[in-house]
Amino acid sequence: MTQLLEEATQYENLNNLDAVSFDFSQKLCSTQSSPLVVQQKNDDVREKEHERKLKERYPHQNRMKSPPENETKVTAVQPKNGSKVKEQQMKRLVQVSCDESGRVNRLIDNEPFYHGYMARDEAEKLLSRNGEFLVRKTEIGNHVHYVISVLHRGAHHHILVKRTNKKRLYWVMTFAFKTIADLIQHHNRNRIPVYDEILLVKPVFKQDWQLNHEQVELIQELGSGQFGSVYKGWLQVTPFRSKVLVAVKTLHEQHLNADDRIKFLKEANLMLKLDHPNVVKLYGVCASREPIMIVMEYCASDSLENVVTKKKTSNVEKANFLHGAAKGLEYLHHEKIIHRDIAARNCLIDSRGKVKISDFGLSVKGVEVKDQKGGRLPVKSMAPETLRRGLYSNASDVYSFGAMMFEVYNEGREPFGECNLDGNQLRRAIIHQKVVLSIGKHCPAEIVTLFDWCRQFDPKLRPSFTQVLEYLITIDGVPLEDNPKFRNRVQAFMTSVFHRNV
Repeated sequence: MTQLLEEATQYENLNNLDAVSFDFSQKLCSTQSSPLVVQQKNDDVREKEHERKLKERYPHQNRMKSPPENETKVTAVQPKNGSKVKEQQMKRLVQVSCDESGRVNRLIDNEPFYHGYMARDEAEKLLSRNGEFLVRKTEIGNHVHYVISVLHRGAHHHILVKRTNKKRLYWVMTFAFKTIADLIQHHNRNRIPVYDEILLVKPVFKQDWQLNHEQVELIQELGSGQFGSVYKGWLQVTPFRSKVLVAVKTLHEQHLNADDRIKFLKEANLMLKLDHPNVVKLYGVCASREPIMIVMEYCASDSLENVVTKKKTSNVEKANFLHGAAKGLEYLHHEKIIHRDIAARNCLIDSRGKVKISDFGLSVKGVEVKDQKGGRLPVKSMAPETLRRGLYSNASDVYSFGAMMFEVYNEGREPFGECNLDGNQLRRAIIHQKVVLSIGKHCPAEIVTLFDWCRQFDPKLRPSFTQVLEYLITIDGVPLEDNPKFRNRVQAFMTSVFHRNV
């Protein structure tokens, strides 16, 4: 360090002090890295990783960064091997004014063809004819980018919209614009390709479920978790209709990556096609900007977990809660959806006492799915085949329904709460049948029978939710709307089936 300081003193009166100072600072940094230098190195590493991901996802698109001017620049490049100097021609971008593009300068959020945050596969589902296009938002390496998704000659293409460094203009090929709206209008109106021969012919507009943030008014926070919060709010569906009371699920902006946003939106995409009185209704999604919001039906009462924990409920009420949940789950399985997180906390009760299935964050499409990813999983209600092999199916949902039965008939207590095992210990104990969940002798005999049937170790011996419903309607006090005839006959049949399977 002393030697470096002496070198700086020797050059103090020289005219080229800036160059010497730079040389001195380089030596100083090599001796002792300052926090600023470390931060710069980290930023460089992140930027290189970002560039790598961009090239990986959009390999055929040029990452030109030259400032926009109406000329061609020739630069000399000195090869490392000492061969002849080569000339590389770099085309400059041509800036197009808002007047020339034929559109006023406005935000992309207001454009009907802008769909906000959207996964690539979801965008492709909306494009059915050649020339159809939309603009969406994506995140790559903690950087937000806009992408033009277009169908050309039967193939889907995703064109990255780039920005210049200085003027922050948007461009894809030759022309640069102040707004993405101007870029789209110019290429669409003048039939200028956005890449090779790809033309933007017809925009695909947002659908009714793709809401604007201005349509939603948040009133009161109902709860908060690691990734988001749930609010009570108002939804203005159209200017000519009265507001609707809704529940709004928001995603926290901080510490989230693209995968978190995609998972959040996949929950909404899964709910879009669902329409059943025992499943929470989805009104729409606000994804054009942060925070991303899922707007759902508001259930005035509470979760099933809180109701059975805080309130005195009769056995008839409990049986009806299970009946409503089973109806919703039967519908999901008919739609080939595995819920994967059946629990009393994920069942809501509306003002009329009707149970509605909610929280599709872990749900997947399919009849049988293998997923061995880690993370926070509801081990205490998961089926043994899921814990062992990561296998999810309709039968594993039925097994979890049995765990929910335990919650309902034990005042909201958690399954396996008294065995003093948790995590991997409990997982191994369930797999090897060292612990078995018992619903309790205080429960009605018919509930114990159904519980034991749902909790069969072999998934082939468990009932379907159709069979669960057929069994539940044999219990006094449960409505017969699904099958008003032959109560005694159904009861005898279901009992015989159970004893045969056991």
